[in-house]
Amino acid sequence: MFLFYSRKEEINNDEYDLVVHVKKGINSKDELFEIFSSNLQFPTYFGKNWDAFYDCLCDLEHLHKKKILILHEDLPFKESEEERKIYTDCLSDVEFCRSSDPIYEIDIAFPRMQKNKITNRQI
Repeated sequence: MFLFYSRKEEINNDEYDLVVHVKKGINSKDELFEIFSSNLQFPTYFGKNWDAFYDCLCDLEHLHKKKILILHEDLPFKESEEERKIYTDCLSDVEFCRSSDPIYEIDIAFPRMQKNKITNRQI
């Protein structure tokens, strides 16, 4: 389940071993993939497509981090409903795959004002 916040200060970054900051205004997959790839040390063979993105997010044991936060300043892909849906569906699937594996945990946070768009899949 995604976390939703009104102010970033509501999220206690100290309880996480690693925080990935997804900045506001991202409208390209390349830019998004670069943020994740560099912060989460994706392998050099990362294919820069949604399937590879999902696979890499589900296999982060190499980081040796117990708790990871993906903190969004806004919902990416304002100009593409299709890309937004693929992205949020991918993150939702990652949360599901991680829930059955206690090696590490991923929390995903968005601004509260995006909650209806994300939970109702009206994106």
